[in-house]
Amino acid sequence: MKIITNSQKLRVMMKLMFPSMTDAITALEENQQISIIYQEYLFILHSFVRASVPLMNKAYQQLQQDTSKQDPMYSLLLNYLEHHIEEENNHDLWILEDLEILGINRQELLNRVPNYKVAEIVGMQYYWIYHFHPAVLLGYIAVMEGQPPSMKMIERMIAKTGYPREAFRTLIYHSQVDAEHQKDLDTLLDDMNLSSDLLSAVIKNALHTFSVSIDILRGLTEQSVTRIY
Repeated sequence: MKIITNSQKLRVMMKLMFPSMTDAITALEENQQISIIYQEYLFILHSFVRASVPLMNKAYQQLQQDTSKQDPMYSLLLNYLEHHIEEENNHDLWILEDLEILGINRQELLNRVPNYKVAEIVGMQYYWIYHFHPAVLLGYIAVMEGQPPSMKMIERMIAKTGYPREAFRTLIYHSQVDAEHQKDLDTLLDDMNLSSDLLSAVIKNALHTFSVSIDILRGLTEQSVTRIY
């Protein structure tokens, strides 16, 4: 009997969300306001990315404080987080630099009220970390790195917006490295001795994060977007 691994269980469930995500991305690409929408897309992306390292730091700290940290699972997760924090550090600054290439003032962007749905997703991660288990954050990470933009999509966006390639640096980087990051995460999930309840929480967190992320993308194209900088 073939054993289904933790990562396979997660990826199978996430694939159910792919068609909706593809539709949302296609609508974004085909919108006549794509030049303005891309700026808003980067603002949303920055809102997520600026929270990623702080979230992982909190998960790391919570694991260190847990009395069960002698469990091998804790060691695996601590090592993963330590490495991934280093990998993701300062990526939020890259997005600010991409936006500055488009003439957007960094401080004005930082002063903007964040998208409330981003705050919903990120805030939920703190609840999981503090009130259930830091490992549930892996569901969020799986989504953030689970469907990176393809180079074909990025090339189309460059052509349609007329923006310089330098303004797509962050997207280009993640299109090249996130597949490897997915492999690292899958290896971790399969090596960890997750209880059925904990794995279920990871998967449900991923699906909710995916669902709200799709709603955010739809929001960029289903209403008129105006330049507010």
